[in-house]
Amino acid sequence: MSILNYANDGRPPILLVVWRALRHLGPTSEDRIKKLCAPESIGDAKHVGNTILRYKQLGVFVTRGEKLALASPFDRLSLDGDAQYRAFRREVRRRVLLPENNEDFLRREPSGAADFTLACAWMLSVDVYKPDLHRHSVVQNLEKDHLKNIIPGGSKQADKYVLQNDVRWNAFKAWMPFFGFAWNEPFQLDPSEAIEDELSEMLTANEWVTINRFMVNLGQTIPVLAEGDYVSRARARAEADDQWRRFDANEIPPAVTRALLGLEAIGSLELDDRADADRQVMLGSGFRPLCNVTHVRAKEVGS
Repeated sequence: MSILNYANDGRPPILLVVWRALRHLGPTSEDRIKKLCAPESIGDAKHVGNTILRYKQLGVFVTRGEKLALASPFDRLSLDGDAQYRAFRREVRRRVLLPENNEDFLRREPSGAADFTLACAWMLSVDVYKPDLHRHSVVQNLEKDHLKNIIPGGSKQADKYVLQNDVRWNAFKAWMPFFGFAWNEPFQLDPSEAIEDELSEMLTANEWVTINRFMVNLGQTIPVLAEGDYVSRARARAEADDQWRRFDANEIPPAVTRALLGLEAIGSLELDDRADADRQVMLGSGFRPLCNVTHVRAKEVGS
């Protein structure tokens, strides 16, 4: 099973609560954590246990002797403030997207994080401005058009697609905002927060870099964006009758366009279009060109 099996494989609020409990207590028996995080007066501890199990497998929790503990760096992250919550989220996102947690990527029966990773890579490369992408029926039809040849050997809908039932769809809608790839109420695809979390890894504050270099760094740092590894591998499997749009080397997908323009609007980064440099085209609604960009820089806090 994979993390889109929402009933059995973990939920974002529970993951956060268990992390906070272990940061306060240190290594603790799993039974005690279950009782603290899901007291009998509220309900059974099934979902807590499932979340612990899944995130042991993904490398967030570890067992030391007979006690449950946090793996590095989760055992060092502070509990104070929004910045530390985002640091926790960033580290979980990095762990989920590791190759070893996606070995079954593009296989009929995914495990680890593979089904989430495929769904994420695909949906962040569609026209995120398309109306009603928060509606499951719209996404189901779009997936049938785009991904019908991606996962081989499936005779049933559930075998061929990753978001063709309510359980997976509801799990996807829960995990995407947690990882900084979307917003809630209504569900809206926007990787702004995920990109902002990683700006310090990709850019030196106030130092201009070419957009070509930035997009390569983006795909390497968050491999479900731009032409990151998971996007490229899925596209390579697509056949001629799949309607999943391919982008030219100088095109920026709408999801990344939305994120970069949003981050520029709040002052986190700055975009520039210079006459003497290679440019990329930022695509908007309907994949229509919005503007050109040649350089990007992260702005230092307070600058």
